[in-house]
Amino acid sequence: MWFARVAGTDLDEAYEIEVWARAPGGWVVQVDDWDEETGRALVTHMTRIQEQSPFGRYEEPAGEPPYLNYRRYDRMSQGAIPGDQLTDVRSVRRDVALPGRRVS
Repeated sequence: MWFARVAGTDLDEAYEIEVWARAPGGWVVQVDDWDEETGRALVTHMTRIQEQSPFGRYEEPAGEPPYLNYRRYDRMSQGAIPGDQLTDVRSVRRDVALPGRRVS
């Protein structure tokens, strides 16, 4: 992640980039981080419908990816998988509201 401290008045826009992909078995995951040394992606899969996902609502198998650690209390799975096993990688830009301004 990259960031810099600047005065809010010096900014014209702010945004974040989300990365989504298909993991083995066809599950949709959000890529949270990438380990350059090992080539592994740290990913999250949510049981509930992921409204922000660029994939269709019903375009993945039922259940949880068995190779990720399922956390029942927040209904999500997380873990690391080899990056070369991710397919159909998509990035989404999300505008971030600046103080006193609206996201367009």
